[in-house]
Amino acid sequence: MRTAARWIALALLVASGCDDAPALCTDGVKHVSVDESLDSLGGDTPRERFDRAAGPWDCTVTWIAPPLGIATQTPEPGSSPLEMTLERTSDEARYRQYALSYAEQWESTRCQTDAVFVPCSLGLASEDGALDETIDCELRLQGENTYIHVVVADYAFAGEHALTFAGEVERAAVEFGVVYTPGGEPSRIDGSIVEAGERKGVDPLVTTARIECGRL
Repeated sequence: MRTAARWIALALLVASGCDDAPALCTDGVKHVSVDESLDSLGGDTPRERFDRAAGPWDCTVTWIAPPLGIATQTPEPGSSPLEMTLERTSDEARYRQYALSYAEQWESTRCQTDAVFVPCSLGLASEDGALDETIDCELRLQGENTYIHVVVADYAFAGEHALTFAGEVERAAVEFGVVYTPGGEPSRIDGSIVEAGERKGVDPLVTTARIECGRL
């Protein structure tokens, strides 16, 4: 009886439109044209947002010395000019809507902003020869936020960069992160390269490089 009463009360709360009512959010994925104007992007199309994110950019990569006793890497710590390119690889984007978890339904009256994922290819080529990479990616557009996050298992660098973990630690994965300043026309990029090892216990993580870009 108490259970029935609780659900009746919940139904009345939702129907009343009270500000404290849990958000009813759709969970789903669909595909949209990159030329479709989307409310979640403020009326922009994924193509327009992607083209702004593609640049051109003036970039630098800075190599960071790993903690002593954890790993060694080449090149030595220092900075190098970096050419970063972003190319769209499809005329369709993935449109993602997010449902709230049961706990979130009682903590928030707002749904998470829908996200648009545009298939892409990320190129990173540094003047010092350490990077000469081409990475499959998705540019994530969510409200005013724009970023790329790619984790590649057993990644082998095409450039001369190499990281060796100390002891019996095997290389496990490489994480490439690229974050744009918020807004429809980003003015700066901050990125990183993080490499993970694998061993019994806690797996080591090392940030090997920092990427910084400004508009040309």
